[in-house]
Amino acid sequence: MKNRSDQHRLIGVQLEITNKCNLRCVHCYTNSGEKRPKELTFKELKRLIDELANLGVAEISLSGGEPLLRKDFVKIAKYIKKYDIDLTLNTNGTLLNKNKVQTLTDLKFDFVSVSIHGNNPKIHNQITQSLNSYEKAINGIKILKSEGVRVGITAAITNLNINEISLIFEKSLELGVDSFYTFRFLPIGRGKMYSKELEITPKQHKMLLETLREKEKKCNVRLAVQAPFFFEGDIQESNIITCMAGKNICSVTCTGDVLGCAGLRDQELVAGNIRKRRFTDIWHNSSILNILRRRNFAQEIEGFCRKCEYNYICKGGCRATTYTYTGNIFGSDPTCWME
Repeated sequence: MKNRSDQHRLIGVQLEITNKCNLRCVHCYTNSGEKRPKELTFKELKRLIDELANLGVAEISLSGGEPLLRKDFVKIAKYIKKYDIDLTLNTNGTLLNKNKVQTLTDLKFDFVSVSIHGNNPKIHNQITQSLNSYEKAINGIKILKSEGVRVGITAAITNLNINEISLIFEKSLELGVDSFYTFRFLPIGRGKMYSKELEITPKQHKMLLETLREKEKKCNVRLAVQAPFFFEGDIQESNIITCMAGKNICSVTCTGDVLGCAGLRDQELVAGNIRKRRFTDIWHNSSILNILRRRNFAQEIEGFCRKCEYNYICKGGCRATTYTYTGNIFGSDPTCWME
């Protein structure tokens, strides 16, 4: 058990503390909106946080839904900081006013990520399906920066806003944020209903990321790109994030399901539920997590990924993307532009 724990040290956990949200983003992978029946209680979350601390977790990210809508948000954050664990917040930014930001400062949040999906109100508000959400989020970022909070902007790449992403990156520079993070749309959650309007092609994705990487070289904002693919001849300086699902990270839903990552939400991929088993037991002994961790996993992948010369680095790419499109956890990623 000890060797397995050392080999697969839990670094980061995304904790979805509620499904409740004041927006209805068309790409939302959790289909957030209404509060779910029987969301984890504060007592249950405390027990989970105790276990995470004992496992030596480095960072807990509070997510949702919109986590600021949970009534005991402050209690949860205080309990995490009791262990001196790095604490981050994923928010849509619309609820960030001076009082809320002061609360985050008092709680010593280490980082706040705000979702911006357009470079102007029209596109952003269309994606969030909410009037004034752009103005509120931008204002929230400005308040966070004025109070010295480390801030990042997160943008979902969809066909609705793909021409906006590089402009949002430039907006990030203007706002003085610390990082810019993108993730590719997946047709899960609410996104299933809008997949035809939102999906992008591998060629579109590659062209966008090439543009972003050129812009990054001229500035001090760190660009983190959620994509399993590498640019030929440019591997060493790449900031591309490869798949860590179930290896060093996981997600816990608001009803207690443990997932290899937030995108692996299909019921057959749930590693376990903390109401039925201790998280520590799930982390060490879950069959699905142990499949994702297999040392020879990249060699077990079926299709073109197995033969790719970059297989040893990307390990076949994002498992959530692959499973979503193929229904096979061992499949090759059909969104890869190398193929």
